[in-house]
Amino acid sequence: IMGDINVDILKTDTNTAKLNETLANFDIERLSIPPTRVTNTTSTSIDCVCANHYTKDLDVEVIHTGISDHKAQICNLKISLPNSTQPGQIIRHFREENIYHLKYLLAENNWLKVHNAINVDQAYENFSKSLTATIEMACPKKKRRPRKKKILDMYDNKDALLLKQAYLQALSKFELTGDIEDKAICTDAKKRYDLKLKSLRKQATVEYIEKSVNKPKAMWDTINKERKKQGQREPQIQLKVDGKLLDEPLEVAEQLNNYFIKAADEALKKSDVTRTARANPITFTCDKYLSELSFTNSEELSKIIQTFKPKWPAGLDEVPSQLVKICFKELVTPLTRIINRSFQEGQFPSALKCAKVYPKYKKGSATDLTNYRPISLVSTFSKVIEKVIEKVVLARLMDHLEANSLLTEKQHGFCKGE
Repeated sequence: IMGDINVDILKTDTNTAKLNETLANFDIERLSIPPTRVTNTTSTSIDCVCANHYTKDLDVEVIHTGISDHKAQICNLKISLPNSTQPGQIIRHFREENIYHLKYLLAENNWLKVHNAINVDQAYENFSKSLTATIEMACPKKKRRPRKKKILDMYDNKDALLLKQAYLQALSKFELTGDIEDKAICTDAKKRYDLKLKSLRKQATVEYIEKSVNKPKAMWDTINKERKKQGQREPQIQLKVDGKLLDEPLEVAEQLNNYFIKAADEALKKSDVTRTARANPITFTCDKYLSELSFTNSEELSKIIQTFKPKWPAGLDEVPSQLVKICFKELVTPLTRIINRSFQEGQFPSALKCAKVYPKYKKGSATDLTNYRPISLVSTFSKVIEKVIEKVVLARLMDHLEANSLLTEKQHGFCKGE
């Protein structure tokens, strides 16, 4: 037990005796330590270090920090602890040399299996297998030991240490003399020391963000650190189903998956929305048909890929958008072929219809299925096709409608300039 107890152990009085008796009732002993609060007229030891362990296993040191009018106490416990090693992580290395090798291997690929595929599903499957094998070769998964987070070292600075020493000397002198002039000197020394620390802290933060590969993450890590917001590990999900508490991961995943699949249908049933056909449907005669969509090309696709945010989280294929952006020149040709094949067949690649889904707890009971929402991580290539449809296909559809005057004058939504 440590803290400011405001009972001076250097004095033998009633308060000290009562405190020692109370502690003894719980087999606790207060250690005798040097004065922790010193002024020009008093010297008291009103901070306590108490223990119910053998005192020979404790090493207490009183140091002058200059943070407050009390000196600090450092207590070291001489006890042996079992080695606690955290399990390592299996991660894929995307270092600069790995990515350079990956780009080289992708550039050597002629993608014949993609071009010669009988349908879009086979084309994407061949593309995915080839890309996965190449990534595995250039950027293999390796076991990484957990590393301690880097602490911004701003105190191991020669100028800062000199300013700190000057401040502590001025503080000690003022505590002994109580002189107004010594107080002014002490205040000035502390101000100069604080400003130096502030400058070093700012400089260290800027360098940390600039040297980081993921600058947005580094910035938010810095903000959360200042807010004292520490990342907490998500607890294992437990669900209550039919009065039974489930905690087996596979059972929990199955229950959540079934709930997410049926959630949309259940919501529609509860809303009691009925759709009825229009009594007098509007008829429109049209002889200007859009029989086929003109294909996209590498230039259009390259521009679309470059609009993606560089992120490392990935879907089931483990290909992040950051990697696709880096290797877009090597991937744009087979991707263009797959997308055009998709347009030609009117078929979205089946493999891209699957996503990695995380259950996100919202509020209420954590064991209730209905209090979770699905967060999906879809493949980057699925997003690429969706973006092509949004930017390219819809643009060509609008061009066809406008060129053939197929839009009514009252159509204002989803039109340029409206």
